[in-house]
Formats: sequence, C-alpha cells, structure tokens
Amino acid sequence: QAFKSKDLFARHLSSLSSLKDRAAEVDKFLLQYAIRGSRSIFLYNLKSELSKKPEVFKLEEMYVSRVKEIYEGLHNANLGLLTDSRSHYHLQTACLVLSSYRVLTIQIRMNQQEGIQIIRKCMGDSDSFAERIIKSGIKHIGRLLHRGDPFGSLVGAARNMSEKDMGSSFAVSHETDRHADGPEAAPRDRHTARVSRCFYLDFFRRGGSPEIVDLFCAADAAVVEA
Repeated sequence: QAFKSKDLFARHLSSLSSLKDRAAEVDKFLLQYAIRGSRSIFLYNLKSELSKKPEVFKLEEMYVSRVKEIYEGLHNANLGLLTDSRSHYHLQTACLVLSSYRVLTIQIRMNQQEGIQIIRKCMGDSDSFAERIIKSGIKHIGRLLHRGDPFGSLVGAARNMSEKDMGSSFAVSHETDRHADGPEAAPRDRHTARVSRCFYLDFFRRGGSPEIVDLFCAADAAVVEA
C-alpha cells in the first residue's frame, strides 16, 4: 500500500496493534521513499546532463517529461515482474534506463554509445572521484573488520549481495573451493557466483535493447573490485 503523505501513514500505523506489524510497515514505508528518491535523483541528473548538449536546444524539460511518460507506460506494463521488495527497485531502475535510452537515441538521435554514457552519469559514474573514495573506504573498513578471515568476508559479502540486493528477480548459485586449513586464504582458494537469470538482461532483451545491460555489469564489477 502506497501513502501520499506522512500523516496518512501515521494514521495507518496507529491502527495496527502489533509492534511487529508496525515495524514491518515502517520498513515498507522507508523503502518506498528510498525508491522514489532514487528516481528523482536520476531524473534530476538527466535534466542536468541534457542541458549540456547543444542539440537539445534548451528543451531538456520537454525531453525529461517524455521520459516520464514512457517510464509510466513501461512500469505499468511490467507490474507482473514484481516478486519481492527488492524487485520494486529493479523494475523502476530498468524502466528509467530504457525510457531514457529511447528518448536519447530515437528522439534526440544520439548514437548508442553517447546515450549509454549519459545514462551512466545519471546512475553515478563508477569512475568518478567520489566513487573512488567510496571504494577506497570500503576496502579500508573491510580490512579492519575482517583481518582474521578476509576470504570468508568476501564469500559472505557475495552471498549477501545475491540475497539482499538482487533478490528473487535473479537466480544466483555459489560455489566455494577452499584449500587453506586456517583462516588465511590460500592462493588456490576460489569462490564463484554464477548468475543464471538476470532481471536486467531479460528486461532489456524484451525491450529490444540488450546492449544497455553492460551498464549494470560494470556496476557489479565496481562493487566486486571494492
């Protein structure tokens, strides 16, 4: 259930007698606002990037409005893909990217590479200075928290990512091949995560633009590298 204001949500929350039910509703409410926030940030970034392009002729607001229209159509047509709480984010992201890509390449007539580059910036370029700082921080914190078993930490992070971040929209299997007797990783230690079903690849294939999925593969690579 979606709530248009905090007051309506507060009234709904007060009607629940169980503390557990209230906690669950708060989690849903926060997730809902987080997803809406990510969409607003993406569209804000898109408008900013379009304003830098001379071929747009100061029509960035019109093109962003067109993206919103296409997005709504795609989102409503694919509601059947919602399987868990995380799939709401995946569907929103996929629809935003595909609708933007269609406007950039079909209406503004950018080439595919330029369109993908703009979308990458809207999503957060993994090569940006800020991203490099974040990845450096993740590495440092990881070393501090998991000095005793860095390999075990990696395995745990991989499994957590497939369960919590990807959710049921993906099919991921894990295989760990460990040769060390102690907590230190041996040179031959391996952990393999195989993705046999990818929400984004399936979505963009159906949408006629499978080339866009490289954006998401690059994002996963950045996380693994960190």
